[in-house]
Amino acid sequence: MAYCFFCRKRKTSRSTFYKLDKDGHEICQSCMREGYAKSALEIIEHNRKVDESNGKVY
Repeated sequence: MAYCFFCRKRKTSRSTFYKLDKDGHEICQSCMREGYAKSALEIIEHNRKVDESNGKVY
């Protein structure tokens, strides 16, 4: 089951989701409309940097 990366809303057959990056992170239409896509991308980038600094590259 897929969820919105930002608000954790569950993806259903009726909901619209948008891809954020090549790793498969998605954001729901509501969050996209509210302008949270940039914030979500910043969170993803931050998490990626933290994982790399800890030696955990996924």
